[in-house]
Amino acid sequence: MTEGHSATGPGREAEALRAEVAFLRQAAREIDHRAANSLQVVGAFLRVQGRAAASAEARAALAAAADRVGAMARSHRFFHSDGALGDVDLAAMLEALAGELSLGTGAACRARLGPMRVPPSVAAQLALAVNELVLNACKHAFAEGAPGRVTISGGRRDGRVSIDVADDGRGWPDGFDPAGGRGLGMTVVLGIAEHLGGTMRLWTDGGAHATLSVPVGPGEGEG
Repeated sequence: MTEGHSATGPGREAEALRAEVAFLRQAAREIDHRAANSLQVVGAFLRVQGRAAASAEARAALAAAADRVGAMARSHRFFHSDGALGDVDLAAMLEALAGELSLGTGAACRARLGPMRVPPSVAAQLALAVNELVLNACKHAFAEGAPGRVTISGGRRDGRVSIDVADDGRGWPDGFDPAGGRGLGMTVVLGIAEHLGGTMRLWTDGGAHATLSVPVGPGEGEG
C-alpha cells in the first residue's frame, strides 16, 4: 500500500477527527436544544403560578423568576443555533436579546456592539446580566406610560469585554448603592460581575448607564 493511501495515514486520521468534531457539535446542539425546551417549560409553570398567586408581590416575584428562566432559555437557544464548540458570538447574542426585549417590554431596545467572541459560560452570564439591567431600566427609568429607549453597546479590547446598558430616562437616584438595595435584579448583576472577576460602574449622562467590564483573555483581532 503506497504512502498517503494507508488506512492509518494522515488522511484517514484527519477524516476521523472531522467526524468526531461533527459528532461533538451535534451532541452539544442537542444538549442546548433540550436545555432550552426544559427551561421554557419551567418558565411557563412559573407564569401560570404567578397568574394564580393571591398577592401582587407574589405575582411580581414569580413573573421576575420566569423572566430570568426565559433569559437562560434564550441563551441555550442561541448556542443551539450558533453550533460552535468553542467561543460564541456575544454581539450577535445580545443583538437577538435586544430584539426580544423590545417585543416583551415595549421599550425601544437596540444593540450597537463590536465583535466579541467569548466562552459560552461567560456569554450566558453576561446575557443574563444585560437582561436584568434592561428590565430594571424599563421598570424604573421612565415615567408611567412614557416610551423609553435602551441601548446596549460595547466591545472587546485588551483582554476585556465591556458592555454598557443605557436608557434615556431619569437617571440613577442620588447616592444610589446597588449593593445596598433590596432588588434581586441588581444582586444578580453584581454577583455575575464578581463571579467573572469584573466590575460594574453606574453613572448618569442623559439617563442611567450601567457598565460591566470583565476579563476574558486576549482574542483574535482585538483592537
